[in-house]
Amino acid sequence: MRRGCAVLATNRDQRRTRVADEPAFVLHRYDWSESSLVLDVFTRHHGRMALVAKGAKRPHSNLRPVIMPLQPLQLNFSGDHEVRTLTGAHWLGGHVFPRGDSLLAGFYLNELLLKLMAREDPHEHLFDLYAQVVKILASGLEPTLWPLMRAFELLLLKGLGLLPNLDAQSANLQPLGPQVLYVLLAPLGLVSMVGLDDEERARLNLGMKLAPHLSAPLGSVATLQAQSVGLQSLAPQTRARAQAQAISLSSGPGAGGIPSAPGWESASGSAGLPLPSTMTGLSGEHWQALSWALNSSEPLTATLRVCAEFEALERASLQTQLRAWLTHHCGGVGLKTRQFMVDIQAL
Repeated sequence: MRRGCAVLATNRDQRRTRVADEPAFVLHRYDWSESSLVLDVFTRHHGRMALVAKGAKRPHSNLRPVIMPLQPLQLNFSGDHEVRTLTGAHWLGGHVFPRGDSLLAGFYLNELLLKLMAREDPHEHLFDLYAQVVKILASGLEPTLWPLMRAFELLLLKGLGLLPNLDAQSANLQPLGPQVLYVLLAPLGLVSMVGLDDEERARLNLGMKLAPHLSAPLGSVATLQAQSVGLQSLAPQTRARAQAQAISLSSGPGAGGIPSAPGWESASGSAGLPLPSTMTGLSGEHWQALSWALNSSEPLTATLRVCAEFEALERASLQTQLRAWLTHHCGGVGLKTRQFMVDIQAL
């Protein structure tokens, strides 16, 4: 009788550790041996997981042509350790592989998930959101890239509990003034820009570290921002140009040579950086519109629509603030995909 109970218990354990037909996306892959890979995957019901794909690098492996990033998959895996074993993979189809700027944007999304999501922490709504965004990327609609990336960043931060309420000031929960400017400042939250001078605003929005001889008063918003954000993710030529602009607060664009970014990364849609003297926070009206969109019944569509209606300087402001906020929550480390994009543009 005891032996039978032990067998039944063992069988239950084996059934628990076997998962079949799990919707998933491959976020990243690492070499494990001469013939195998370790996959970092985003699954719908189990969150982000690590799987060993044994023999996946062999020329005739059934897994090799299937386990590609930015493609909807169904995975079978087993095991009860931190790294489990992939036993099968099936491509679900539905869209083509993204290309060009859309491909870079997809890798950027994958890196955000890798750095912000904990292992085996399920977020079914974020999985569905990611699947929607990847499908839009595959459609090749380049004009939608910028609002799509900002909408995903906002919804990802909200879904992980890393985004403060955007309809009130974070420090005192006071309502936002429709025409008052506010900035999303890590780690304080949504802060009013009333009282900041032009130089502090320029340095704040460029994410620069204050020079010792130009340091702001102790405890100012710009000083707090300088602790967590810098221009280290920019190429040297771009960084030097941005620093020169911030110090001089020039009223016109600098000389040529600043590389332009793809549509999803470029704030103004034109070559060069936005003028630091004109980069400001967003009005309370804009933050309230974003808050409404994020909490609507169809948040991706609503947030995408709100972001698409932003003017060039408003886009620059939102992108810079979200970049600083994401950098803070990624441990102060810049994203490799963004650095790769900047380096490519600088060639």
